[in-house]
Amino acid sequence: MRLPLAPRPYAGEALSSWVARLAAHNFVDAETFWAWLGEGPVDDLNPSTEVVHRLSEVSGISHADIKTLARPLHRLRRDHILNALPNTGLRGAACAACLVENEDAEEDHWLTGFAASIWTVTCPRHARHLLDLRGFDWQFDGAKLRLGQGQRLGGGGRLRAATPPSKLLTICGAAFRRVAIGRSPGSAWRIGNAGDFLKSIDALAAPVCWRSGTGFASFARHFDEAGSRGRESFYISEPFSEGVLAALAGEHVRTRASVMAAIGHLLLKPDSLTALAREQPLPFDLRANAFSNLVEFLNPAQRARLTQGSSGLPDCVREPLRAAISEAHPIEFESQLFRAHERTISPQNLAERRNSEGVSSISLQ
Repeated sequence: MRLPLAPRPYAGEALSSWVARLAAHNFVDAETFWAWLGEGPVDDLNPSTEVVHRLSEVSGISHADIKTLARPLHRLRRDHILNALPNTGLRGAACAACLVENEDAEEDHWLTGFAASIWTVTCPRHARHLLDLRGFDWQFDGAKLRLGQGQRLGGGGRLRAATPPSKLLTICGAAFRRVAIGRSPGSAWRIGNAGDFLKSIDALAAPVCWRSGTGFASFARHFDEAGSRGRESFYISEPFSEGVLAALAGEHVRTRASVMAAIGHLLLKPDSLTALAREQPLPFDLRANAFSNLVEFLNPAQRARLTQGSSGLPDCVREPLRAAISEAHPIEFESQLFRAHERTISPQNLAERRNSEGVSSISLQ
């Protein structure tokens, strides 16, 4: 059975975005449409063969094209992919400028497949921070599908073009996008291949989020481009790395941007970091070994854990990391060194929770 209206997918569109448009133009909400297809809960990254066949049958789009929509990040593991929002299937973030362009062209709002990555935090076309989609849903006005948050958004609504990201975040975004499709991150980086780059991300994601105690900030906190006033939105209280990426998969785009920039600061070649410092202020003074900045934020147990976890990393990352740890001074938590990084942060005692003020504390066993 062919649907009365079957808009074609846009180049690069996410499967969940296209299905939402397909449903809306036939006056059905996305959740009901997925259920009708036989797919529930929504899994736009790995739809069953039966669902692909049914979509092809009702839309006239080939099986191959539908599978392409479902696998924009085929080289990334699932723990590098954002959680889908309940009911809507939305993942990640959107570029406000792209959505306004959709309206100007009299198109539906739609989302790219790359928005599903934890590390997609900026728009490469418009060089802007992305808009987090939590609290948004699909709204159909009878002619076009829009992303809404209690009212119509877009050129005439509450969407405004976000601020430009820093040069560091722009460079990181480009490299992480290349790695997501199996390409080299580029010549500016310590690591030349996608596999080792992803392995290094896995190893460093937890350490940049570790916090040594109440009153201290994590390393990633200092890369928050929206400003660092108030409570830290995400940190890890124990020196164990399992599950950190899965926790980030449910975090705000601002948090993910800070973590990505912190990792990028460490993985850039020293001369690339020096050149970058001429174009933008960096959170820390340049050192011969950038990993020394990270190590200052870690207590002895965290340093030991990081040394142990570095054994599988490429030499270009493992050697400077271990050198920074071996050269670091012993930590005294009341020392002036750590008080220089002090932030006003209330204690968090429950593992993996979000309180009413939006603070995520994760204690991994």
